[in-house]
Amino acid sequence: MRNKRRKGTSAKKIGTIVAVLLIFAVIVGIGLYQLQAQSRPFVKKQAKDYFEILEPTVNDYDYLNPTVDKGGSYENSSTLMVYSISFQLKAIGGDAHSVVVKSWAQAEMYPIVSISQNQQQYVQQDSSRPFGKPIYKNSTTGYFEFTIGITSEEADGDITFALPP
Repeated sequence: MRNKRRKGTSAKKIGTIVAVLLIFAVIVGIGLYQLQAQSRPFVKKQAKDYFEILEPTVNDYDYLNPTVDKGGSYENSSTLMVYSISFQLKAIGGDAHSVVVKSWAQAEMYPIVSISQNQQQYVQQDSSRPFGKPIYKNSTTGYFEFTIGITSEEADGDITFALPP
């Protein structure tokens, strides 16, 4: 009677092995999913969709149009050589961290620690003479326009600096 096998013993062993393998497969699957989620690159938003330039001002400029009287207004010129600008930078897409207004025309980069959503930060950039940036009047809008590079942890790209007539 000792050699008699009990019925169901091998079925229990197979069931236990299958259960252990299923648990192992689930754990491996979860690990692979988390690894894949971590390896997906973070895609930054476009700066023009994340920031807004308010109150653009040209603080120092020369006319590049010889027909314009120096005492007159820049509105009559088609080209300006700009040496200093200022504006309010507003974060419209969310909180912005490690914000940097990139250099233009030899101006120093302007680092900003952070800007909370819908808040503004004053920016002034100066370029030393004679290294200005020529900006041209847009014939359609009448605005003097050029782009400014802005980067942060959340966004990167160029924003148009448009000085109204």
